[in-house]
Formats: sequence, structure tokens, C-alpha cells
Amino acid sequence: PHNLSDYGLVNEGVVAEMLRICEAWRAETIEENYSPRNPRGKKLKEWYQHPDIRKSVEAKLSEAFGVWCSHILGENLIFATDIHAGLPVQLYVVAPQSAPLLPHLFFKKTEEGIEYRLKVHDGKGFLSLQGADLQCIANEPGWVVIAKKLYRCEGFNGKMVNTFRDKEVVTIPNSMVREYFKGFIRRVVSRADIEAEGFDFVKKNKLQFTRLTLTESLENKWLLKPTFNYEEIDFESHDSKKVKIKITFTPDNDVSLIQYLRDPSAEENQIVLLIKHGLSKRNTSFCIADDSLDEWLIWLDKNKQILENQGFIFENIAQSEHIIYPHKPAISWSVTETNDWFDLLGIIDIGEYKIPFPTIVPYIKRAEKYFPLPDGMVFIIPEEWFSKYSDIAHLAKIQAPHARLGKPQYVILENLGLIAPKKVTIDVTELEFAPSKLLKATLRPYQQLGAAWMLAHRKQGFGVLLADDMGLGKTLQTIAVLLHAKENRPKTASFTGQIGLFSPPEPDILAPLAALIVMPASLVFNWRIELTKFAPSLLICAHSGASRSKDIRILQRYDVILTTYQTALRDAELFAKIPFEFIILDESQQIKNKDSKVFKALHQLGARTRISLSGTPIENSLSDLWAQMQFINPNILGSFNAFKQAYITPIERQNNEEQKQRLRQIVQPFMLRRMRQEVLGELPEMTIQIRYCDMSEAQQKLYETEKSKARNYLLNNFNPKDFAYRNLVLTTLQRLQQLANHPILLQENAESGKFEEVWHELTTLRKSGHKTLIFSSYVKHLTLYRERFEAENTRFSWLTGDTNIKERATQVTQFQSDPDIPFFLISIKAGGAGLNLTAASYVCILDPWWNPKTEEQAMARSHRMGQKLPVTVLKYITRGSLEEKILLLQEKKKILSDDILDGTNSSELSIDFLETLLA
Repeated sequence: PHNLSDYGLVNEGVVAEMLRICEAWRAETIEENYSPRNPRGKKLKEWYQHPDIRKSVEAKLSEAFGVWCSHILGENLIFATDIHAGLPVQLYVVAPQSAPLLPHLFFKKTEEGIEYRLKVHDGKGFLSLQGADLQCIANEPGWVVIAKKLYRCEGFNGKMVNTFRDKEVVTIPNSMVREYFKGFIRRVVSRADIEAEGFDFVKKNKLQFTRLTLTESLENKWLLKPTFNYEEIDFESHDSKKVKIKITFTPDNDVSLIQYLRDPSAEENQIVLLIKHGLSKRNTSFCIADDSLDEWLIWLDKNKQILENQGFIFENIAQSEHIIYPHKPAISWSVTETNDWFDLLGIIDIGEYKIPFPTIVPYIKRAEKYFPLPDGMVFIIPEEWFSKYSDIAHLAKIQAPHARLGKPQYVILENLGLIAPKKVTIDVTELEFAPSKLLKATLRPYQQLGAAWMLAHRKQGFGVLLADDMGLGKTLQTIAVLLHAKENRPKTASFTGQIGLFSPPEPDILAPLAALIVMPASLVFNWRIELTKFAPSLLICAHSGASRSKDIRILQRYDVILTTYQTALRDAELFAKIPFEFIILDESQQIKNKDSKVFKALHQLGARTRISLSGTPIENSLSDLWAQMQFINPNILGSFNAFKQAYITPIERQNNEEQKQRLRQIVQPFMLRRMRQEVLGELPEMTIQIRYCDMSEAQQKLYETEKSKARNYLLNNFNPKDFAYRNLVLTTLQRLQQLANHPILLQENAESGKFEEVWHELTTLRKSGHKTLIFSSYVKHLTLYRERFEAENTRFSWLTGDTNIKERATQVTQFQSDPDIPFFLISIKAGGAGLNLTAASYVCILDPWWNPKTEEQAMARSHRMGQKLPVTVLKYITRGSLEEKILLLQEKKKILSDDILDGTNSSELSIDFLETLLA
């Protein structure tokens, strides 16, 4: 390499490669790097005599020198051999030849055996191998020098040439004929022209047929590979061999040779035919625009029979030990309507088979693409079917040969591009809804639209979920619907006589509406006030408490029956006997537990129209949504197990956007949700401020001690499946929250940094004339402030879970109307819904709740219709405590809640989650 610059050369590319080969095969390098079965340090001449070693070294050297010679030929370099010092190098230059040497064999049978001769052809004529000017440069691949010319051997090796250097004929004795032909001769004759004398030798070159094999590449692309058949011999399209030999022997060692010669013209004609059928050549195979198996099956459906008629033979398509039926399936649908059902008849047409769609439903559910056919093959269910027909597979009722969809599931039909015989339309404008003149309120435009929307669904026989944001008047919209429905009730039959409590109504009087409204106990008073205020014409019955009537004759006289969830459960048998026009659930998230007795009891009640009202229809999991949709439109989301498989698992665990969108499409026609910022532009601004509070020194010490004990025990004994363990986790987290609020809640004698901070701000708010709502998760925490208010003679209102309905109404009314009551202390779960507290312009949340929706409900008690002042929310967080972790979790949950109709998170206790909380 150090001499290169003298010749104007650079040590790179071909030059570098050739010099590397020279260096690698110097004797010294071989001694250093190549000494198999011999200790290092021995000289080459000592261990090279071993025949196995010599054979191995020579084979690798021949291969390397073959590369070297290829570079000489390819780069047209000057090459010389056997240079003698003192003589001009030009005398020894060898001329590389671009045309290779081709072998030509002559066989002749004699009594002693078989004679054979080798001649070589350079494309112009035969060259003599006998003489001193022949030199073998490399064996495999073969390179030889003949008469100062360098040739590459095509189809034979260098040693074969050496055999004929000194003799023209080689005789194979009869005893070695079989072995010689099966080994050496078989390899040579397949690449050489042959002449034979004294035994059978046949040449065949007729192309019998072309075999086509569809195979999958490593890149998951499907390609069609042609193989050309010449009777008993196949040639792959990429095979460089032009000739193949078949050798047979008789018991007497007579040799028979059949030489199969390819017919390039016939093969090219076959290739042209394939191209005419829409294929493109790709290297040694054929492809189509989309090399997926689905597209190939379409191509086969169209072209297979035609090509078979033209002499092609198709191999079976194999994939994962299955033989694929070579046809693309197609499905046709017809829809008939029966009462409140759509019967779908789907027929899969594939080749000679017709298969009812329900037959493949289990495969779609399992995402299993291979469907077995009677002939042992399988057809591949197209990939898009698993998504396209997922809703039918999971949500339809299968009654072979039909798949049955309920009328509320009409969106699934529309998504498939199918139209029911009687198209379902929900047209709000078509109803021409005008609020009743008996309604003592003016509906805002969005409220009028909401009432019309509910009535349009009622006209079609559908239930609905009104999920407007808190404070937008779900109650008022519902009252407007009830009044409209009452005015359109039929008149009673004629009747004469005295009217009594148990008597039928007077003639020409509208029949009672028969609406059952179920709600949390705390809202009964609020509903009664709202109905009395806005719809005084409706006859109302509050059906709760020990004194409630159980006489159906009395209950059926009322337009509206107000009851609680627990009362509805107790009186389920009584209500089951009443043909309700409406069943309305307020705060319908109360039935989110599908296994609860309340859900099961309400689900069994009959009514023409079912309405759910909830500002938080999904609090924790999509199972909440299933329960509510199951109530308003039974089976719209299929069985719970089917819903879990199709939606809960893909969405909550895998965040599957496609399934989110599909679920939205099914649910949205029956769910109306408007946010305050969308429809109440005039609502004053709400500001949320985080107030971080430091613990007192003693409080900090108590907190860290408690947290350390809890962390050590809970993490070292992690057992989330044990009920007692989970209960201990809950108790521990509650103790930490209480310590963060005030140690005195756990009878610990220490000051609270948060309490002092909150009290200071409450004093400021009172002196500034603001009314304030104060929420906490713990009644004991609220009691600390209550005692301080009482000590200072500060007036306040009070509402917890123990406050009865009558007293609850009194407390709300006093706070709203009395300007001398600045504070309202409320437990967050008891007062987070159903209250109008617009007199307050400040909301204090003393401790964070795990679910941010609960806090939002609390905020909405003040920030709602009727509020004239900006609302400020103060959230108090104890620094360095569990409360900071809860705040972070709230933010994450907020993101999840926006994915599908305000929430999809399903928390599971994990050691990582617990470790984060106790960090």
C-alpha cells in the first residue's frame, strides 16, 4: 500500500479490496490467523501438509482469488504471471477475456468403462487444453490462463481443466461409473453441452406448464412466483441454470442421460401472458399494486380460471399451516323490519360456497381470521370485516340465519350503508315544538331545543339521556316535556256522578300523565319546588317516607310521582303494576352499578318513554354508560360481556380511538350534552385558584410518621385481591387526608397550617360582604369551622348527609335569601348536586376529592343559571401531602374524562399507584 502514490493510485475501492486480499493470504498472515487444529506459532510448512487443512485453506484461497480475478476483469487491470527478473514485464502480461469458457463433454461407452473428453469454447471456437501454456489460477470459481488469456470457467472448475492438461481422454472404469456419474459428472453435465456414444442420451426442451405459487415475503408482501416445468424437471424463474440432467442406472450399471434444456422463448410467452393479466415483474416474481393477500384473492377470482385454461397451474396458498381458499369473499345484506327489530340477512359469497353471516360471528369476536370450509381449506376473513362488522357481531342478537338489531341500534345499519325499510329519522324541527302556555317560565333557545329533542325521540319510541352540564336547567327542560305530553294525552271517557278521590276523572278532562321521577332523597324537595313553580297545573305526589300511599288507585290519579331510588327499590312490585307514560331518573349515575338491586328493579319497570338526567353520566368507567343506556334503550349496547369485549377493554386499556368513535356514533343520537360555555355566554366568569398551605411543624412530623408506617407495611404486604388489605389502604389514605386537614381529626394535639390559612381567608370574605360555600369530604372537618363560627356568633347554613329533606330546604332558602348568612357549610357528597346556591360568589373546597367531577358539581352549585357575579373557587391543598398527589390524579382523570362523554377511567389498585401516593 505504501507504494500506491508512486503510481498515482489511492488506497480505496477495488484497489483497497485487492490489496486486502493479498495481505490476507501472505504466508505470514496465514500462519498468524489460520491454524485450525494446530497450536499457534508453528510455521505454515509444518501444518499445511495435513490434507484436511490444505483442502480448507486452498478452498478459501481459491474463493478469495476468484474475487481478485473478477476485479481484474471488471476494472480492466493489467495482470501478469510468472514474471522473470530482468525481462520486460510486457512479455508476461495476461489479457482478461470478457467471454467465459463453456464446457463441452464427449462420452463414449467401451468394454472397459466410459471414456470422456472435455473441450472448452470461448464463444468463437474450441481451445486446446493440452500444452504448457495452460495454467489454473483458481478452482472454485474456476479461473484459467490459456495462451496468455485469462478466462472465467462457466459450469466447471479449474481442477477439471488440469485433468486434461496432459491427456485428451479420461477413462472411467465400470466399477466406478455409478459413483462418478452420481457425483462429479452429475454436477458438470447439467451445465455443459454433451455428446454421447454407446448409451442412451436424450435432449428435451418442451415447456409443459408454468406453476404459479403465491408466497409471503419477509416484508409481509405477497408475490406470485412462476416455476417452469419440463416434464420431470422444474426451473425456477430466477434459476441461472439453462440445463438440467437426469441420470438413471440399470442393474448392470448402464447409464441413461436425459438433458432438459430450457426454452427461453416459451417461458417469455408465459411471462407476457401474466403481464397482460395486470401483473408487474419484481425481480424474480410478480406483484400487483397492493401486495396484500386480500388483493391477490380478488385478482385470483378474476384471472385464475382464464390462466388455467392457458396452461398455468396454481399451487395451494399456504399460511400458518392453513391452505387458503383462493377466492375473495363478498357479503350481501338485506334488511326487514319486524315490530321494533331490524332483521339482517347477510350471505357471504365465496367461490362455490354461500355462508350465512352468523356462522362467522364467533370468529369476528375472537379476531380469528381463518374460517374452515368443508373441503378442508380455509377462507381468510378480510381484515376490514373485524372492524366493520364488530358492532353486529357483539351487539346484535343472533338468531340464525339472521342478526337482529333493536330499533335504537339503527346507527349500526347506517354505518354499514344499509337503509331500513322504514328509515328512522329523528327530526327536531319536524315536531314544531312550542312550550306549553301552562309553563311558567321562558325557555332559553338551547332549553327549547333540548325539550324538542326529547319529544322527537319519544315520538320514535326511544329513551334519551339528557347530559347537559350542571346548572343548565335539565329539570326545567324535563318539566316542559311533561307539560307537552300532558296536553297531548287523550281525553277521559264520559262519566256522570260525584267525583271522589277514588272516582274516575270528569269527562273531557285530560287523563293523568303517569310520570314517575326517581331521584336521590336530597332532591325530592327541589323537584317539588320546581314543579310547583314552573308547572302548577300538574298534580304532584311525593312518594317517600313511612306515610307514603301504596294504593294504586290513588297513585294513578297523579300526573307526576316523585320518589327516591331506595323507595323505588322497596316499592318495585307496586310500580310494576302501573303503566307509566314516563320513567325519569335524575342523577341517573346512581344506577351505574349494573349489579345493584336498584338498577335491576328500575330496569324491570315498564314505561313508554324513559329519560335519564345526569351531568356526569360516566363517573369512573364505561360500565357506567352501559348501565344508563341499558335503562333508556335496553340492549342498545348488547350484553355487558359483549360490551366489555367490544368497547371497555379496547378503550380503557388500549385507548383504541376507532372503538371510541364507534361507541360515540351509537350513543350520541340518544344523548344530548351541552356545556355551559357553549350555551351560556352571558354566565359570569368562574376562576379556580389553588391555595397551597404549609403544615405546622408538629403536623408535618405526625404526617411523615404515619406515612412511613403505612408505606412500609402496605408495600411489603401488597395483596390487592384481599378485601381486608384494600380496606386498610382506603383507611390509611383517609387518615393521611385527615392529618393534612387538621391533626385534631385524629385526636392528635397539633395545630393545622391549612385551618389557619382557610380561617384567615374566610374572615376576609365575610368582612368584604361575600357569600361563600364551604365544601369538605369530612363532616368532622366542617364541624371545626362550625364550632369557630358559633364561638364568634357568625351565622351560617349547614347541610350534610344527616340533614333531613325539610331542614335541607330551610337551610337552602335561608342562605339564598338572608344577606346576614355569609357561609354555607356542606359535605361534598351530600350537597354536590341538585342545589341552586347562586347567592354565593365564592366556593371553598377544603380538601380535594378523587373524582374531579364531584368537585365540579360542587362548583356548579353557585356557577349556574341565575348567577350575576363572577365566581371564584378556592381549592386548598396541603403542601407535601397526599393532597398534591390527588391534584395530579385529578388532572389525568380530567384528560380521560374528555375522551368519551366525560370519563372513561377505571382505576385498579397497583403497587406502582400505591407507591406514588405514599412517596
